[in-house]
Amino acid sequence: MDGKLIDRIRGARRIAALTGAGISTASGIPDYRGPEGVWTRTPSAVNAFTLENFMADSAVRREFWRSYAGHAAWRAEPNAAHRALAELDAAGVAVRVLTQNVDGLHQRAGLAARKVLGQALLDTGDVDGAIAQLQIGLKLAPESPSLHFTLARAYQKAGRLDDANKERDEFTRLDRLARETKAGPQSVGGIGRGGSR
Repeated sequence: MDGKLIDRIRGARRIAALTGAGISTASGIPDYRGPEGVWTRTPSAVNAFTLENFMADSAVRREFWRSYAGHAAWRAEPNAAHRALAELDAAGVAVRVLTQNVDGLHQRAGLAARKVLGQALLDTGDVDGAIAQLQIGLKLAPESPSLHFTLARAYQKAGRLDDANKERDEFTRLDRLARETKAGPQSVGGIGRGGSR
């Protein structure tokens, strides 16, 4: 890691980390677009990530739920990156994590659930809070397909279907661009090796 970055982290009082699938690959959870990614190994798996395909094809739904039930996330343990963020927080640095990950590894590493923003709030039912935080995240990382995907889910839960469709369209555009260039989006902030969940 760059020495200047380490010095900045040491002197920081507040840190915001945008994390995605890349942070959890060292825990054995595959990302989507990386060399061992879910969509790389099984390109048809992407069909489960559009509402139209998911609802129209019972085989897509069966495969999704089969893979979901046996997913590595349910057995994974936090890795050094998860622990580093939790340790910074425990040392007095105000750490907040904005993520769409659902693996819970930030929390299991010791970071309070209230400090893991985005997907975590959506899962607890705080849809308005999740929307507000995801909108902030998109100002920081407007080209993040996964943030657009998660915001679409939040809008859908809030009954804001027009907004959900706009975010889903933006997710589809950015995801298609990433697949066409064969380079998935990189994680912001240098944590993780890239990919998107």
